[in-house]
Amino acid sequence: MNDIIFSADSHVIEPPEMWAERVEPKYRDIAPHLEYDLGGKKGAYFVCEELKPIPIAKFFSTGLTANLEKWQEWSEGGMKFAPKSVWDPAERLKEQAIDGVDGELIYPTMGMMLFRIANDDLKAAC
Repeated sequence: MNDIIFSADSHVIEPPEMWAERVEPKYRDIAPHLEYDLGGKKGAYFVCEELKPIPIAKFFSTGLTANLEKWQEWSEGGMKFAPKSVWDPAERLKEQAIDGVDGELIYPTMGMMLFRIANDDLKAAC
């Protein structure tokens, strides 16, 4: 009998513009989206009307903040530096094969923050 191995705590990084592009039209102006050089700060930021802006690189650069030069480069580059396996299903399957994982329970990353939105209609639309 072969054991089947599942990862129970995996995360995907959603395309940052998916909410602004796919949410009902009446919410598009306030839906989560990506902004560059926010308030004079260089970089790509995940922004939603009711949430604190977060540099997009923070979602895929664990441990990198100690290297400030590289962190700045990644922060300014947005999704350009995100590993393909965090957003591309074909690349994800390759990583699973390397790790000997047969399947994953996948959680959102940016989407987890959307539970903090106070506007219940916007939250439901997202």
